[in-house]
Amino acid sequence: MAIPSDTPPDSEEPTLDDYERALQMYRASGDREGEAETLNKIGWVYCDLENPQQALNYFEQALTLGQAISDWDGEAKILKNIGTAYYHLGERSRAINYLEQALRHYQAVEARSREVAEIFDLIGFIYEFAGDERQAFEAYQQALTRYRALGDQRKEAYTLTDLGDVCDSLDEQAQALGYYQQALTLYRTLDDRFYTIDTCIKIGKIYRQLGKLDDAISYITPCAELEQQFINHDRGDAQVALAQWQRERDHDSTLLP
Repeated sequence: MAIPSDTPPDSEEPTLDDYERALQMYRASGDREGEAETLNKIGWVYCDLENPQQALNYFEQALTLGQAISDWDGEAKILKNIGTAYYHLGERSRAINYLEQALRHYQAVEARSREVAEIFDLIGFIYEFAGDERQAFEAYQQALTRYRALGDQRKEAYTLTDLGDVCDSLDEQAQALGYYQQALTLYRTLDDRFYTIDTCIKIGKIYRQLGKLDDAISYITPCAELEQQFINHDRGDAQVALAQWQRERDHDSTLLP
């Protein structure tokens, strides 16, 4: 999954110097809301520069201001950003603590579904990365419900894939297949060839684990053909898997009486 963020727009994005100048102007004029927003943006610049410790310094200043002026919505965003910074610092428990605080803020003001979905998504990612698949599953389920309500098919597909990965790690192959197959339908609807191929490989691998090579090959064959259309050098993952599974099936057939 991709980690959600509140980064400034990509088009003509201001530089760090631009933000620092704006920060001084807001401070001079006593505009505390503008100061808090700019501190938050500077924090994201440092995140982009892979300096989460410095980002955290600015996010925490922004949070103090947001709390002082009772900017409930802005405070929720900053809490989410602090949680993200702690994740990048490798501090899982602190990251989740701040993300859960952000969730409570959004829920208290009848939250925006997208922000809540993205926070649950990030919490799921952190738990999954830490090997806590059960907690990851619960968080991803919460994110999935909200992405579906929003009609965001791409995020729904990504989250279904995450759920499939978690179930596969838990050796719950039947559930994993169900999530992957739902994701595959969406990727095909979105005409996303990369994730269509990737998901077919995941499905094929599970069928192979279950000893169902014919089913594995039936899923991977059209994806191997699709892969050939836009890979013009060495064979891709789907083609390699197809060749391997066909060899395994041929070998198994020679062992039959």
